[in-house]
Amino acid sequence: MEFHAHLAAYEQDETKAGCKKRSFSKTRLCRIRLMNDIPISVISGIIGLLLAASFSAILFRRIKFPYTIGLVLVGILLFVLGDQIRMLKVMQHIHLTPNIILYILLPTLIFDAAIHIDSRLLLKNLTPVLTLAAPGLVLATAVTGLIIAWLTPLSIGSAMLFGALISATDPVAVIALFKELGAPRRLTMLVDGESLFNDATAIVAFNIVMGIVAGGAWSAGVLASSALNFVVVFAGGTLVGAIIGYLMILIIRMAGNDPLIEIAFSTVVAYAAFILANYYMELSGVMAAVGAGMVVNYYSSTRLTPEVRQYLHQFWGYASFVANSFIFLLLGLTETYLARDLGSIPRLLGYVAAAVFAIMASRALIVFLLVPLLNRLPRAEPIDWKNQAVMFWGGLRGALPIGLAVSLAWDFPGRSLIIQLTLGVVLFTLLVQGTTIKWLMTRLKMNKPTLVDRIARLTALEAAFQGGLHRIDAVEKRFWQPAEENLQKLREQYRAAIDSTMRELNETRNSPSNIDRVRRTTLWLQANAVERKANVLLFEQGFLSENTFREMDYRTEVRRGLILKGEIPPPHVPSNPVMLRVRVLTTSLFERLLPNAAWTQLRIVRDRVIKLELAGAVRMSGNAVLAELPRFAPLCGASESMTEECRSHYQSTAHQALEQTQALAREYPVIFHDLQDRIVRRAALIAERDTVAKLQQDNAIPGTVAQGILNDLETQLDKASVYKSPFQ
Repeated sequence: MEFHAHLAAYEQDETKAGCKKRSFSKTRLCRIRLMNDIPISVISGIIGLLLAASFSAILFRRIKFPYTIGLVLVGILLFVLGDQIRMLKVMQHIHLTPNIILYILLPTLIFDAAIHIDSRLLLKNLTPVLTLAAPGLVLATAVTGLIIAWLTPLSIGSAMLFGALISATDPVAVIALFKELGAPRRLTMLVDGESLFNDATAIVAFNIVMGIVAGGAWSAGVLASSALNFVVVFAGGTLVGAIIGYLMILIIRMAGNDPLIEIAFSTVVAYAAFILANYYMELSGVMAAVGAGMVVNYYSSTRLTPEVRQYLHQFWGYASFVANSFIFLLLGLTETYLARDLGSIPRLLGYVAAAVFAIMASRALIVFLLVPLLNRLPRAEPIDWKNQAVMFWGGLRGALPIGLAVSLAWDFPGRSLIIQLTLGVVLFTLLVQGTTIKWLMTRLKMNKPTLVDRIARLTALEAAFQGGLHRIDAVEKRFWQPAEENLQKLREQYRAAIDSTMRELNETRNSPSNIDRVRRTTLWLQANAVERKANVLLFEQGFLSENTFREMDYRTEVRRGLILKGEIPPPHVPSNPVMLRVRVLTTSLFERLLPNAAWTQLRIVRDRVIKLELAGAVRMSGNAVLAELPRFAPLCGASESMTEECRSHYQSTAHQALEQTQALAREYPVIFHDLQDRIVRRAALIAERDTVAKLQQDNAIPGTVAQGILNDLETQLDKASVYKSPFQ
């Protein structure tokens, strides 16, 4: 890699110079240092960059400046200081190379984005995301290429190649800002989802255009063949990644919920999927990483324990932080390309301005042309002009275009100008668009939380202050007797905070004309959250199978969307149409082909058990809402009529579920009684386990004794499971 080569040459020069001055007794040490080992400069350079990134994170967080954009400036500063400070001289030998981006940094960023993305929200917005990432990128490539060929000395082939590599967006700074401002979830998904997929389409388009330029033909047949190749590479990479991700999920069960082993497996999967698809199979490595990450994302909610999921997200969050830090620091260091020919700076700036105009024009075209067309589709959820404006201005460019640009052969026509244009465009989007996107969102009033969110925040603050006040009294009684004056002052501070929060909460609740609708919506959202929490608890305790839990989770998520749209009470949500069709199709197919096979009979029994579990889950989660309703209804500011409406709905739902359970019990008595027996046995064993765990926590029994009992109980719980739970 160029990164290693530059530092290795630098290290050897320094070592040889030092060895000439050393005594004979140190010659052996010098020879060892001249052997083919990792140069110390490589290690010190990496540590130095990480140190700079860490200090920069602290600084930019305090001054509220976009972190990733600030790192570009830090990278430029480090290069400039390299002429003045010898210790920083090594920084002038570090810059981005294709392999560093493609095979070290990019898999981390793609896999991290895939395992954290909201898969349901992505599926809901898949049409606009894929339209912008695939046809939109192709259109942007063509428009950018034509403008560049018109306004710069690049040939049409080189200009189209530049159009392909520069069309990939990298909205890391924008997404971080969205989180800070509390931007709408859908806007975040549209921007982040487009970036996730158009990295893949940009690489595929770049390779296709490169092949066409090498062949020297732009005929209709070549373009048609390229379009087919595009689909194969894109879909093939996704399939390869999904298979590797699923294999990891199957193998990971042998880890016994060991977070270190499971994190190691996830790292192998991220890089193995990318390298296998991109390097060995010539498919899309980005889509392979996306496919693997999406599969892990889907199954991690049911196959991994909450503790392991937390470790996994923390690890990949750190890995993403390091990768982004290195990318943007190296971007700043790599900007030295722009200073290679000082005599042509005015002419170069003119070409960069033309490139900026080209990418802005193409971005405006795909956003303001394609999105309004998508809004006209049947059952499409419109994307308003404010979201379109942010999507247009938030189309920043990052490291991938630079990696593709510097991967060009040294004798490629216009290579130097392509690299200079790429660096200029990336710098412009980061320093101009990245630093003004917050101003744009503020002017469009998109940084204000919704009324429901404001009420939820104030309600949470009031509850938190009440908890703090109660804890003061508990601590005083249990541990010490502080000075009464100090204690009274602290209590007064908490009471003042509670009074202030309650005043603001009441004003917020009572000010708008549609306040009843807001209170009603808040109440039903809270009820839906309690329902989902009950389902999670039932699954973690082994009372629900994985398929049943996913079905219940799907229903609560759909109901949440209906509540936000104002459909209260939410109507009955049928089964997940995709999963239901797959289940019905496979069962009916095996009933016809192999009616007496053991697997067919097992499948039939399993479907009946799922029906029983669904009815039981609806009843138990409904009862959980009824039990919690007196607690959260006053916090939501709900009137008695609103509370009664919610209570009646869940009472009716629980009653209907009970009747359905009884009907299924009469229809399938053997299955029902077996299921009921396992549930009762498991409930008793869970009570035993919790009791022993509590005794161990209170130091009432030795840890070794408690662990032995708990191990025996876990074995019995596995045998008594309705279905073997991945959490046990």
